[in-house]
Amino acid sequence: DVHGDTEAWGPSLKLDGSNNPIVAWEEENSSGVSNIYVKRWSGTAWVSVGSGLSSKNSYDASLALDVANNPVVAFQEYDGNNSNVTVKKWNGSSWATLASILDITSTNLTNLPSLALDNKGYPMVGWSERNTNDNRSSVYVKRYVSNGWQPLGSAVDVTLTNETLNSSITHKSNNRPVVA
Repeated sequence: DVHGDTEAWGPSLKLDGSNNPIVAWEEENSSGVSNIYVKRWSGTAWVSVGSGLSSKNSYDASLALDVANNPVVAFQEYDGNNSNVTVKKWNGSSWATLASILDITSTNLTNLPSLALDNKGYPMVGWSERNTNDNRSSVYVKRYVSNGWQPLGSAVDVTLTNETLNSSITHKSNNRPVVA
């Protein structure tokens, strides 16, 4: 943990090219604000990768590593009214946000992201989004290409009467996403 006296939970773990672990997790500070943190194992010690990823309450980290073993993290941010999914990438010295937040409708609540990088290193994110009009959730998927997010199909729903909440995403060798 970062603060030493607060709870940490929701780890997302990957191994780098040298089989050293990198982990992202959610941790609440002494003021009660949750943030996402990342550390990597150097071979002898845990080293922080920058500081916290957000100034808002943040939850549900999903971690991936690019070809240079730089962490990419998708997570939920909550500002007290709206919840959105943000994706940030470590550029070697700081965390950079990839384009805009992920949502289909800005008034819906987005959460529970799942992140994967395709064979070309482009992030693909699946997330749940609750429609505030009918309280029904669906899973959506977008891919980041050329400084923007492109939707991959429409909502991933099995039925039109149930809620679809969590997602897990990966890709085939042809870079097509597979979502559960």
